[in-house]
Amino acid sequence: MATAKDICNMALARIGDFMIEESAQPPNFTGSEPYALLANLLYEQKRDEVLEMFPWPFARRRISIDSDDQIKDITGATQADPVVITCAGHGFTDYRHVYISDVGGMTDLNTNTYRIANVATDTFELEDVDGTAFGAYTSGGKVRLRPPFEFEYEYSLPSDFLKDHKLYDSAADYDIEEKYLLVNDDAIDLEYIAQITDTTKFSPSFIYVLYLTLAYQFCQKLAASKTLTQQIGIELNKARLDIMAIEARKGKQVDERELNSWQTAGRF
Repeated sequence: MATAKDICNMALARIGDFMIEESAQPPNFTGSEPYALLANLLYEQKRDEVLEMFPWPFARRRISIDSDDQIKDITGATQADPVVITCAGHGFTDYRHVYISDVGGMTDLNTNTYRIANVATDTFELEDVDGTAFGAYTSGGKVRLRPPFEFEYEYSLPSDFLKDHKLYDSAADYDIEEKYLLVNDDAIDLEYIAQITDTTKFSPSFIYVLYLTLAYQFCQKLAASKTLTQQIGIELNKARLDIMAIEARKGKQVDERELNSWQTAGRF
């Protein structure tokens, strides 16, 4: 199976006699040649763009998430300005919003949504919340991510998440912000496009489209022939249409959103 370097060399061979011979893989080529520098700059970006453009079967993943899985236990809260919450290994990040419930003692915190800041591994602050007049924390408490408006639940998405594909058994509206899914359902089944970096998992058709995408970019920068650039662009568009036709024959017609993004991507 082709390596990332092989795919770059396929693209370079398509436009001329360039060849990267070192053993490294992009973006770690050490050569100072323009084509090595371009490969370092473009390979990962174009790989992810091509992954996003089409629901490649090898890149699809499924995940089930329940709101209970997102709940973390609170073990402390300070009577301070701002309030500092202790929650071991919470995994939250600065400026997200959280919903707090079931706190003993410092009951002022319960059933409210807060923006958090100064996040550490086991603690975070409740932004602009002065707890000096609150009751003392005694025990318990639950916390989960929650958007400040519009949606009830906010789910952390997998680290390899690249693009949403389908939300199963739900007619609910949803949104993606950073790598979080916002929705009103308390449980979801999501199919998504994963950021696949292992070239041994790439399908031959994906490799073909990726190397043509790179060739188009390389040709614009390295070759002096507008005719060759146009030829590669035509070949790339035909490859895209052929992939859609193959999937349609399999009974897996791409939905309108994906079809439009594929046909009009224009970011060769």
